[in-house]
Formats: sequence, C-alpha cells, structure tokens
Amino acid sequence: MLLSAACGGSGDADDTAGETASPAKSAGGAKPAPKTEAADDGLGKLKCPVKTNKSLAGPDIIGVKLGMTRDEALNVVRCHAKDAHIEFEDRWFDPRTLNSYQLKLEKQAFTAQSGETSACSYRTFEDMQRCGMGNRVWDHVAESIKVAAPGVSGNETVVGVWRMQSFKEGETPAVETVIAALTEKYGPFQRKTVNKVNNNLWSDRTELAWASDLDGNPLSEANPSFNQCAFNVRGRSVEGQTWRDGCGMSIGVTLLSPRTNPDVVGELHVGMMHQSDLYAYGEALQMQLEEIEQKRRREELENAKSSDVKL
Repeated sequence: MLLSAACGGSGDADDTAGETASPAKSAGGAKPAPKTEAADDGLGKLKCPVKTNKSLAGPDIIGVKLGMTRDEALNVVRCHAKDAHIEFEDRWFDPRTLNSYQLKLEKQAFTAQSGETSACSYRTFEDMQRCGMGNRVWDHVAESIKVAAPGVSGNETVVGVWRMQSFKEGETPAVETVIAALTEKYGPFQRKTVNKVNNNLWSDRTELAWASDLDGNPLSEANPSFNQCAFNVRGRSVEGQTWRDGCGMSIGVTLLSPRTNPDVVGELHVGMMHQSDLYAYGEALQMQLEEIEQKRRREELENAKSSDVKL
C-alpha cells in the first residue's frame, strides 16, 4: 500500500528556487537572513553542539536522523545554520489520508532557509511577489532544509529530511566530486539516471537512489519492489513524497547541472525516509487520533446526559 505527504505537488526542474548543502558566502552587499522567526516563538537561546539521542542508528542529513524528536532536529538545524529563517507548517500528512478530527495538529514540519536577502519593496505588484520567507527578498537561497516531524503534541517525531544546496557560478563543484562524496557518506547507490533538461537554467538532471529492504540490505534491480522503492523518495522536497509498506531506508538525490556546463552541479538535493517505518507511523498516528476523538465524544456524551432538558 502507498501513502503520500502533503509537502508539495509534482514539479519540474525549471521551477527550482535553489537550495544548497553549505550556505554560500554573502556577497554584493546583500544582507544575511534575519534571526529566525522561531526565536520569537519561544525557542530561546541555543547551546551548540546539541545533545541528541545517541542510540539512533542509520544515515543522517547535516546530523538530523529519522526518529529524532522535532525539538532535537530543530536544535540541530539551528546550530548548523544559525542565520536561517525558520517557518513551521501545521500539516505534513495529506489530509486525505490522515483525519485529525477535532484535534489541531501544530508544527508538523519546518523549513530552515538561509542565504542572501534584501529588503522587500511594495511599490509594485511584481515587487510584492518577490517578497518571501521572513518578509525578505531572497536574492540567493544558499540552503534549504525541510524536516517532517508529524505527531500529536509532545510526540512529534522526525520521519523525513530534505536538504537543498545552491551553488553560485564559480563555486559549483564537479558532478563526479559530489557523487564521490555522497557515496562515501551513504555507500554505493543502487540506481543512477541522467536526463536532459534543456531549459534556460539547467542542462542535465542526475538522479541517484539508495534503496534497501526491511533488513537494511540494498535492493537489486532484479527485486520486484526495486523500482517502486527507489523512485518513491525524491531529493527535491517540492516534488512531493510517496512511500510504500515493504520498502526500507531510502535516500533520493537530484543533481542539477547548469546550462553553461553539464559537468558541474548548480543545485544538490538530498531526501531521506524509511518507507515502511513511515507507513507504520502514519497508521499508528491515525489510530491515536481516533482514540482521542472517541474519548472526546464519550466525555461530551456523559456531560450531555447530566444536563437538564426543559421541554
């Protein structure tokens, strides 16, 4: 069975805003992003390095691992990108597949974005459209990190992580260098595809996939589940995500090469989730929400029985 997340619809390579693994240096007089909105939301002062659950196994993205609490992951991200602007989302699971009933779920995902910004102008409609996160114009998004951590209040758990890095002209790494670094970090990939994009921004789009079974063993292309497991997780968070029961840890990577040189990387996208664990997590969360709703209804009914009715 297959489920999906409400973290974005399908998208093409030419609509990418630009995301990177390490923020590029500020240049051209642009100002760094302001302090995160999260600081105003009561997150308070941050102490780095962050204390995290050392028992969590498996791969990571900038230190964020699946199974972390949302607050652990948020602190890791804040230490990684101290000048990032952070925005929260109150929905991550598609509402068509997760019924939250009367319970208001909050901060089910967050995005941390850093780079070079300038002040918003409201002189024209076009100026207003350029105003983005943090009420700033993002002249260059160097890095964007999205963390999905759904759950009822106090039990939000990381189930997916996505990171985008965008490299300026003259700072772009070689495709072979990036692939070598990814292989060193995550091991040999199970699938590689290269497609021509040929638009005004990009030349080639390289996709890498790490796909494993439930025991953590790499899936071979001979496995009937390989194609579904390998293609479900997208490196680009804006393209939406799907997952399937029976697929294990999965990592998806998208490399976008600029039109001017297909041998270098203009944008690097990395996404990670454990598909079966996420499927089970969604099922358990739905059951928990149903129990909370049934309890609410019972209590409401008991209170209603004690009320006097005058006819």
